[in-house]
Amino acid sequence: NITDQQSKHHRRNCGGPSRYVQGKLSKLPTTMTRNLMKVNVVGTFVLFQTCFELLKASSTSPKFVPITSDTGSIAVGAAIPFGIMPYGMSKAALNYLARKLHFEHEKDGLGMSSLASNFHVAYLT
Repeated sequence: NITDQQSKHHRRNCGGPSRYVQGKLSKLPTTMTRNLMKVNVVGTFVLFQTCFELLKASSTSPKFVPITSDTGSIAVGAAIPFGIMPYGMSKAALNYLARKLHFEHEKDGLGMSSLASNFHVAYLT
């Protein structure tokens, strides 16, 4: 049973880069990174914990699919040449969380995977 407060928290769980990081990461304040980790990782983990029993009871093959990003890939995201390190780091942690939950709850019949969005070029003329 999800409370109204939990429901409001989970609807807000969508942390993206509010601005690009300029300059050296060694000088970056940790505030942005902390905020994105809280929303993208901790928020998703709380959502999973809150919904776990409901997911198990919902069908024969329930799924939990956090939305991540290519920026969270160690191979791809770290090489992206513009300043999205706090966002990418939070999405890498989210990928780890999804993978860990998969191995931990595979025996429960719970399908677990993360879904990464990609960059898209759109010509708006």
